[in-house]
Amino acid sequence: MSDTDDRRHFLRFAMDAHVRIESDGGTYDAKLVDISLSGALIATPPGCPCRDGDVARLTISLPDSDVVINMEGRVVHRGADLLGYRCEHIDLTSISHLKRMVELNLGDERQLERELSELIAVHSS
Repeated sequence: MSDTDDRRHFLRFAMDAHVRIESDGGTYDAKLVDISLSGALIATPPGCPCRDGDVARLTISLPDSDVVINMEGRVVHRGADLLGYRCEHIDLTSISHLKRMVELNLGDERQLERELSELIAVHSS
């Protein structure tokens, strides 16, 4: 699934948070632009060599909180200023935090259920 297809299925919401990107190319600090149940959009940190298809681990630290979300996945889009990232693995604690954030931002329990159903369908295929 491409990043464009991802946007059709999952609602993204803007979030100001610190991101640590760990890949074979090194470790970089960056800023989160937006997030969804299936991935994240990140401001490209200076010097980051990440390219489309590169595997990376994200550690997202939420501001004014002890909450940390850990994701493993791939870069699906690299622009001059932004990295599109698709989550391929997330631990139970992190998905619980992310689900709660999506729930608060959507404000619609039925929409959240649709998002979760879509996430399950995408990872089952």
